Amino acid sequence: YPTSLRPDVRFFWSADPDLEALSLELRTTLAHSPFGRYQSLALIVHSMGGLVAQRALLDARTADRIGHLVMFGTPSGGLYKAFLGYVFHRQSRDMTTDSVFIRDLRAAWTSAYSTHVPFRLRAVAGDRDEFVPRTSSLDPFPDQLRAIVPGDHLQIVKPTSRDSLSVKVVTELLLPPLP
Repeated sequence: YPTSLRPDVRFFWSADPDLEALSLELRTTLAHSPFGRYQSLALIVHSMGGLVAQRALLDARTADRIGHLVMFGTPSGGLYKAFLGYVFHRQSRDMTTDSVFIRDLRAAWTSAYSTHVPFRLRAVAGDRDEFVPRTSSLDPFPDQLRAIVPGDHLQIVKPTSRDSLSVKVVTELLLPPLP
């Protein structure tokens, strides 16, 4: 999806889409070729992509086709640091802790999934991630759905080998549980 660190030039030339629009774009993408032909999909997302995926999964047609969701370093509780881009970047504005997007997402997610999550889910934080604090990436989810892996915000999604804990977390979630 389109995102940059450049300031948005809204109403003039172009601007990065807000998170609500990106969520609709993800739902649209998953409904069309090549993804539309699959009955079950796994989403492995990082950072802001996790917010986009969570919002997209609040649509029943999308959620019905998702079997797995792994979110690495996702600011599910919002980011205090995002206020720095509040005026100049709509995606940053959506990610602030007190934004309408975050408040609505948390309320809708709790309403939809407080008793049952219809897909396998894991929220993953980096033990050295100072960009997205663990409180934001993990606290919105029950303890049994949380994991911590070594690394900072970028290292957690750049494993150096198949023995990396990040790879093991994804593999364990994707494989059927052992009897």
